[in-house]
Amino acid sequence: MIKNVFNEFNIIKDRVVLALVLYNMMIVIFFPFIVFKFLKKILKYQSYKIQWYERFTSNFSSNSIDFWVHAVSLGESIAATPLVKNILDDYPNSTILVTNMTPTGREYIEKQFINNPLYYKRVKQRMLPYDLPWLMSRFVKLVNPRILILVETELWPNMLNACKHNRVTTVLFNARMSEKSKKGFSKIASLTQYMASCIDLVLVQNDIDGTRLCELGFDQQSMHTVGSVKYDMPIPKSLVCSTADLKNKWSLNRPVWVAASTHEGEEILLLKAHQHLLKRLPNALLILVPRHPERFVEVADTLDQLSFDYIKRSSGLLLSSDHSIVLADSMGEMLLWYSIADVAFVGGSLIPVGGHNVLEPALLKTATLIGSHYFNFQTIVDDLDACNGIKILNETIDDKEIADIVFKVLTENNVQQTLTDSAFKYVKKSQGALNRSLKIIEQYFNKIHQ
Repeated sequence: MIKNVFNEFNIIKDRVVLALVLYNMMIVIFFPFIVFKFLKKILKYQSYKIQWYERFTSNFSSNSIDFWVHAVSLGESIAATPLVKNILDDYPNSTILVTNMTPTGREYIEKQFINNPLYYKRVKQRMLPYDLPWLMSRFVKLVNPRILILVETELWPNMLNACKHNRVTTVLFNARMSEKSKKGFSKIASLTQYMASCIDLVLVQNDIDGTRLCELGFDQQSMHTVGSVKYDMPIPKSLVCSTADLKNKWSLNRPVWVAASTHEGEEILLLKAHQHLLKRLPNALLILVPRHPERFVEVADTLDQLSFDYIKRSSGLLLSSDHSIVLADSMGEMLLWYSIADVAFVGGSLIPVGGHNVLEPALLKTATLIGSHYFNFQTIVDDLDACNGIKILNETIDDKEIADIVFKVLTENNVQQTLTDSAFKYVKKSQGALNRSLKIIEQYFNKIHQ
């Protein structure tokens, strides 16, 4: 019996070692292609030139880091911000490193902490090195954090392996696992099971995500269902004033809808829908917010091709009654656009990207529409749909049908009111995940460092 158990353990161990070896072989083989793709971005987009070298080095100079928070992109950085601020308040002598992988995530963290005199001495920021074994091993040793907090489900084998060997406590914060992501992780089962074994604490958004994580090999004993911290998004006090100022500056007294976080393949459909809408509501205004800044020029070219009268936010020009579109080619103003709009379409959902955060417009009482591909926010959107707090567009919807729905929500007050009131009540009822997460992290942190 003991011999069988021992043999089985060795088989599992061998599979893990083989999985790590194969992963590292693949990443080394394909690394020149990764570098080539990254260099193309550097040459094309200014934002990728900043701190580009940090992706290829493990250098880090700091006396001591207590908490390391990894937030891959903008959405994760927004979710991580209240966590970081609370840690700074609860542990007044602590220092925090925040790592990112995209320019949008980096810019947001810089704005919140690095350029903020209240925090810049205690918060460091840098780009995460590529997950090469020698880079990540040295980086973890230099950072030497007491705890690593991964926002959502950002798992890198060599990062987790290095943290495990350096006895770094690892927490999966605001964790989620869509069915699509689960299928992807299942294809590398041995590697996924090893990564799961490196996680000490899992703070999962809901039971469905928790079940999927357990099926992938995560320890149920280390898992706590706390809800999504995105419900707890703080609304800046300055938003009311900035909204009123812009409405006054632009003399806004017209129906406004925003197409937020749009991707390639979505703008053309939404712009054609706006053309149909203008035939029925000639003064309707669309605020178009592409998800990725590097696509601003491309989207502007599309607007020119379709002969729209529009202004770019970056131009500083005043909006006139002739303009039917604002191209929001700026960063960090999404809440402002939601606050101005009567109706919001949340992008990444007309195509199989998985959707984006629908809780921001809900909290700002903006009637919300989303496409059928929302698997990244499956539970939240389904819950909102169940309480009549969101309108889900059909998978086969065309531009004219989108225009019909936007027209109806813009012009029928009872429809708009039902969507906004129901969504707002749902969000307020669901808040508290941040406080629950902080309490569990504090208890665990104190327990292991007694």
